[in-house]
Amino acid sequence: MAPTMQRTDDKNRMDLPTAMLLAQGIAWAPLLFQAARSLRNLGILARLLDSPRDGCTLSELHQATEVSDYGLKVLLEAGMSLRMVERRPFRDEVVKGEVEPDSSSEPRYFATRVGYLIEKDELTRVNMNFSQDVCYRGAEFLEESIRQGEPAGLKELGNWPDIYHGLQALNEPAKTSWFEFDHFYSDNGFPRVLKKILGAEPVRLLDVGGNTGKFAAQVLAADDEHRVTIADLPPQVQASRQNLVPTCGSRSDFWELNILDDASVLPTGHDIIWMSQLLCCFSEEEVVKIMKKARQAMNQTTRYYVFDTFWDCQNPVAQLSLQACSLYFTAFANGKSRMYDRGTFLRLAERAGLRLQSEEHQIGWGHSLLEFSLEGGSPDDGAQD
Repeated sequence: MAPTMQRTDDKNRMDLPTAMLLAQGIAWAPLLFQAARSLRNLGILARLLDSPRDGCTLSELHQATEVSDYGLKVLLEAGMSLRMVERRPFRDEVVKGEVEPDSSSEPRYFATRVGYLIEKDELTRVNMNFSQDVCYRGAEFLEESIRQGEPAGLKELGNWPDIYHGLQALNEPAKTSWFEFDHFYSDNGFPRVLKKILGAEPVRLLDVGGNTGKFAAQVLAADDEHRVTIADLPPQVQASRQNLVPTCGSRSDFWELNILDDASVLPTGHDIIWMSQLLCCFSEEEVVKIMKKARQAMNQTTRYYVFDTFWDCQNPVAQLSLQACSLYFTAFANGKSRMYDRGTFLRLAERAGLRLQSEEHQIGWGHSLLEFSLEGGSPDDGAQD
């Protein structure tokens, strides 16, 4: 007997066939994901996109890709379920039995717009590679991660307390896919915010969580009087040092620290404190702790910018990606961080003694830029760090 649809709020209701279709897509998602990757990796989508008007027959795809007829059939049919592939049937006279089928009457396959995005779109490529190379094998430990509050899937990548201690030691292709994913989202937003935060005067900028130094390099390139200090874990500082010193060594400084260490402090004397895609990597209590350290490094003229991904302030495509990425934080990063919504984050900033001065959203593929000042009174020192 087919299930009946329980009554829900009218705003969120959908018809039963649509709900069943979505439910089966979820149930078969791991295999369908691999089918989509295979259609891309085996060159099938590329060949279909080479013939957008005429499509391809099975024999033409076999000749172009050397994939067996059997392999082509199961992948193309899965692609049809995923709406990546469309099949146009035999000629009417073949269907009616009026003529015998031959090569000219074979059904033809076409790539849809979804297939085009899987093959060509950079956002889709980096998300897909990240899901496969970083997340896929350890994703089965998500439930365990939630139960334990620890990144149980991380053991599939290496033996570290969290992923940040192991980034430079990740095996390939996970390392390449991780950094391509991280840089894709931030790089798309950097050009839009650089001019806004730097202004017309030379600045001394503290980049907390500077990673490989990509943002710092853009700041240094914008004006030959800008100076940047990168504060991060020792392996990331070493990577940024290697990238910056050959060209900007005289204007770059480095500060090794574990930001969660109670004894660690951030250096003072900077015009700007910058945190890009950093605070989403920590739990709520840790975010307050880090923002308090930023507050201690500020004076009345310091501008403190948070460039991060608040999922409820983005378009629907970015929102889906950000909410899915929270599951990566749960299973792999540290088991307790996530992509925050704006309201939660502003309450954490208030606890740290900071006041929001300005905000801008939907930057690049999912970023927001928040500016904070010291004008928030005393931090909530009674809150647990």
